[in-house]
Amino acid sequence: MYTLLATHIIKKHKPNFLALHLVSLDSFEHSNGRQVPEAYWAANDSDNRVADLIRATEEAGIRDKTTFIITTDHGFITFTKSINANAALRKDGFVKTVLGKSLAPDSQVFAMAEGGGCFVYVLDAANRDNILKQITPKLAKLEGVVDVVEAKDFDSKLHHVTADKDGREPDLILLAGDGYTFTDSLADNDIIIPSDSPKGAHGHFQLDANMYGCCVISGAGVKQGAVLDEVKNIDVAPTMAKHLGIPFPGADGRVLNEALK
Repeated sequence: MYTLLATHIIKKHKPNFLALHLVSLDSFEHSNGRQVPEAYWAANDSDNRVADLIRATEEAGIRDKTTFIITTDHGFITFTKSINANAALRKDGFVKTVLGKSLAPDSQVFAMAEGGGCFVYVLDAANRDNILKQITPKLAKLEGVVDVVEAKDFDSKLHHVTADKDGREPDLILLAGDGYTFTDSLADNDIIIPSDSPKGAHGHFQLDANMYGCCVISGAGVKQGAVLDEVKNIDVAPTMAKHLGIPFPGADGRVLNEALK
């Protein structure tokens, strides 16, 4: 459906810029894990949809001046177990719940899961340092946790700022290993929750090889046969802007000049 809409726009309006998110590969890898038959089917299907877009530019008469950038924003980890840091913190009295379902007002800590990462917030500001001394080593010993990143290492390890610069930032960040993801359910009491079948997640440490994606640039203004050794997600937008002749001051990423004529 998304591709049909995009091909219609290309042929009718010949846009200067069009962004399209093909979602099937992400969906199938979430539900089945990475490098499984369902994921390969979805990758093949996405490849066919790109072919539809190329044909649309041919029918619109703009193929020779169109550039295609095909990129992913993350890879995937297959997991069979979920880590519930809130369950561990509740056993020590740091997390309290109302009727076992919602966070109680007197909770001192809350852990928010996001795939292979987990943000731990100390809600009791007056006792933050003491609480961190108690919970940090305990969280580090949880099954499936490969690293506990303290605020002092946010920038060097994860390119995060600290809570004093942005109040949305946590006090600790937990990272899950291969085969694991996080959950922040307050209804579950088990710290480790097995999955009924393998599933996929992302949000793990960005330098994990399984988290790497792909980037292909082809078409007008592109050096044919050039090889990009390593590309960061933040390099894609400034490269698009340069190619379109649009100023992009202050971009965090760099322009991939080695790919452009």
